[in-house]
Amino acid sequence: MVGIPKVTPTSLTSQSLMDYDFFIYNGKIDQNASDFIAFKEHFCLSWGNIFSLLECIEKFLKDYAIPEVKIKGKYLIALLPDFELNTRPSKIDLLSVLENPSNILKLISQPGRRYRGQRGIEEAIIKIQSTWRCYRAKKAYFIFRRQKWAAGVIAINWLLHGHRARLKKILKEKRLKQLENFHIRAKHLAANWNRIRTSRRTIIHIPSLGFSYSVRSSIVDFNTQQNLQLGRLCDILDANVDVIYICPLQMPEELMKYYNKFLGLQTAVISGDPEDISDLTDRFRILCPEAIDFFPMVESLSQLIVDNLDVQRWIFKVDSDFKGNGTAFCDILSHLNCYSWVLRESHKHGVNDWSKKWAHEPAMEKISEELAGILAQHAQAVNEKRFPTWEKFLHTFLRQGGVIEAFPPSENVTNLTVDMLIEPSGEIKMLSTGDQLHADGPLRYSGISMPQSSIEPEVLNSLCFQVGYACKNRGIVGYLSIDLVTFIHPDTLEQQVWATDLEVFYSDQLSLAQFVLYMTRGNLDFSSSVLEVAPSIKKLNKSIREMKAQVSLATSIRYAVVSSQLTHSNLSLIFHSVFLQMCKAHGIAYDVENNRRGSPGGPHDLCSQSLHHPSRNIIT
Repeated sequence: MVGIPKVTPTSLTSQSLMDYDFFIYNGKIDQNASDFIAFKEHFCLSWGNIFSLLECIEKFLKDYAIPEVKIKGKYLIALLPDFELNTRPSKIDLLSVLENPSNILKLISQPGRRYRGQRGIEEAIIKIQSTWRCYRAKKAYFIFRRQKWAAGVIAINWLLHGHRARLKKILKEKRLKQLENFHIRAKHLAANWNRIRTSRRTIIHIPSLGFSYSVRSSIVDFNTQQNLQLGRLCDILDANVDVIYICPLQMPEELMKYYNKFLGLQTAVISGDPEDISDLTDRFRILCPEAIDFFPMVESLSQLIVDNLDVQRWIFKVDSDFKGNGTAFCDILSHLNCYSWVLRESHKHGVNDWSKKWAHEPAMEKISEELAGILAQHAQAVNEKRFPTWEKFLHTFLRQGGVIEAFPPSENVTNLTVDMLIEPSGEIKMLSTGDQLHADGPLRYSGISMPQSSIEPEVLNSLCFQVGYACKNRGIVGYLSIDLVTFIHPDTLEQQVWATDLEVFYSDQLSLAQFVLYMTRGNLDFSSSVLEVAPSIKKLNKSIREMKAQVSLATSIRYAVVSSQLTHSNLSLIFHSVFLQMCKAHGIAYDVENNRRGSPGGPHDLCSQSLHHPSRNIIT
């Protein structure tokens, strides 16, 4: 125990004895002091309670080692009623009986003051132990609360994981059942295909079925584009086939009559008699759904540039777009400041080392630093009305996905399209070929000339059937459209053929080709890449009479040019019925004798597809 310092009594000052004040030194009352004796004698009748209160005051003074205080007698007597009710007075109550309580309060408020008084060491020990226990309990509580929170998070995630696993299992089982059902139906179709295709049947054509909603809703005038596939009606060439065509837009009555008459021209083509027109309205139906109004990068590129340092122009194609609407291009090498440095590095490392990743990384880093700025400033969309800025194109490209292609290193590039069919039985057929006609640039085409004449037939057939067999091995059944480019390589001076696109649907080219073959009774010979057109019976009989050798005139070789992109701004103001009357007045008709559009000496109707949407086509 820390000892209480001794304090010598101070001389009593003169005071009024009526106050009955007295001093306490070192927490101990001097029973023999005259001031205390006077106080005791005056309040002897209540001395029991006063004595108990004085004991509390003494203990308080000893606990805080207060050397000297002056007790105000009248304040002490005033505290007695509260003390009788509450035998444990507070520090404030005890300080209220002292003279200058503020000084005493400052003294007891000093850090560690309590531990200088009586039983100070024990109190310090108790305080340390209690503080440590409190800290340990609080820490344990915080750990428990964190563990409880973690356990809750783990439990919730486990429940969600179990739910996802069950849902994934259900979806997987459902998908497997769907695939199993599809395979069963595909096998049944393949097994019965030979019987089906020779039997009486109805074919339902839905032109936009192969496209996602995002494509149908994002492309301007998509329905008009899809209606270019009215050539699917030509399937009625097979006498056992009836056709139901789901039209993506309302068809005017006069246009329905036009197509009915147009499709009935085949008998006139065969006989050579313009009056011999059949009525085929019971062979096809054109339907429009009632709800028609409710339906509307830099690391990869850097790697490609490093791997192909001789490619000047790079092309970006959005997956879900076609006809060049979702295409952009950029001549990167001409704007790449580090190109010379990358070229020197490639020569320094050599061919073998340059193909390794560790040699590529510095070059890719330098190229990546420049690419974003180059693309933002110099990349250009083919359809600038839809994508006026690179940022808008990039947003669509990243959201829908796409491919990056190298543009051939040549100024003279020929594009061609080949349509093929993989039948349910597994047989692969080539249906049409055509060289693309480019008007606005090499990335957008406005028509085709058929058959193609850019690649040797043997080479083209080999390439296309390889693609066809690859698709067949992946379970694809139906129509394929393959885009290719061919050019003369400036270094080797050899013809190169690149396959640039594969679309699994019935293409516009095939639809237009069907029109050509239907009206001319033509035949595409893909082994020699020629279009053979048989003359009408009338012309053939006339040739027999005039010449002895009829074999030389049995067939003629033709080329057809078809287009769905001819436009005239004023044609949209003309009604279909008025337009058809204008064509009739100008002698625009089908020459059934010569199997071609237009009357002799008159203007030519380029293609019957000009009637699909007058704002997109032109008559010359």
